[in-house]
Amino acid sequence: MVGRYPRVVCGDVSTSVSAKLQALSAGLPGADLKRLLESNPQLLSLDAEATVVRRAQLLARLLPTCDILRMCEVHPALLTVSVERTVAPALAVLTNVLELHGIPCGSITPHLVAQAAPRLLTTAPATLRARAAQLEYHAPGSIAAMQGTPAGLGRLLCASQRALHRIGYVHATAPDAGLGPVRIVTMPTAAFATRFPGFEKWCQDILSSTSSL
Repeated sequence: MVGRYPRVVCGDVSTSVSAKLQALSAGLPGADLKRLLESNPQLLSLDAEATVVRRAQLLARLLPTCDILRMCEVHPALLTVSVERTVAPALAVLTNVLELHGIPCGSITPHLVAQAAPRLLTTAPATLRARAAQLEYHAPGSIAAMQGTPAGLGRLLCASQRALHRIGYVHATAPDAGLGPVRIVTMPTAAFATRFPGFEKWCQDILSSTSSL
């Protein structure tokens, strides 16, 4: 933790750090503080009560059906960004993406997807829209098809541009491969390269043609 955030040792451990730990423990009952701080030691640089605990409370109001502490343990950055300026806009875009592709909120809500993939809530709205558009471009109907699997949809919307290009390549060159979108984007790099050796050149051609526009 010190290696990732050396400033943690700049304060008086017996007072500053200890007081923050006590405040976090009281304000986030049940949270795995060890996991939170090991993943994001920068939390110790923030005001425990006025910033960290307050953000957790705002997240709970914004996402009343979610396990906020669990989400923060998985993605501690949720506690280091503005809920109003970062999380709320991302949630609004996620909601819009689901509605745009005909997924009724009664079957899979934005909250379920966010719970499964909390990193989406710190993703720029433009990036989230672009990923959804790219996913639908390569595999039309993929978002609607994932309405029963929020974790799978979350993985797809968290995927990089390159990973999403994999879907386009497999659908174009090996439509009978028997692989779903989630399996395609999460396949280890070496395994994917072995099974689809032409992807690298195909991807380079795609990126080159895009950059030349």
